[in-house]
Amino acid sequence: GNPVAVATGNDGQVLTSTGAGSPPAFEAIPSSNPYTAYSAGQAGYITLVGGLIIQWGVFGTFGTATTGTVTYPLTFPNNIYGITTSLWNDNTTALYSLVLDRDPTKSGFDWYQSQGSGNTGRVGSYIVTGN
Repeated sequence: GNPVAVATGNDGQVLTSTGAGSPPAFEAIPSSNPYTAYSAGQAGYITLVGGLIIQWGVFGTFGTATTGTVTYPLTFPNNIYGITTSLWNDNTTALYSLVLDRDPTKSGFDWYQSQGSGNTGRVGSYIVTGN
């Protein structure tokens, strides 16, 4: 093809293709930071470049409640890919189940704790991924 003059770039830019038959252009160098937002804490999240969101938190109670609701720090705009829960105990009673009561939604989930002898006061943690 015919030669085409390409404008000069600035510091922090790279020359990139704009497609066949079109002259290349300078663009900003992509950030090496792998995440776009981050909230640390007992209930937090990280949003990664490309749209993946990972959220975490705790659920349950050291009291006598048998059901409850968790609301994620962020509502997932599109999909939930999976949720992982684990049970942990900070008292001397035996561990019993603390489970999801129904399918998780984009904004949270309900939990249920089975009842039995000494079967109250359980706390668990969750990690949920989506976009």
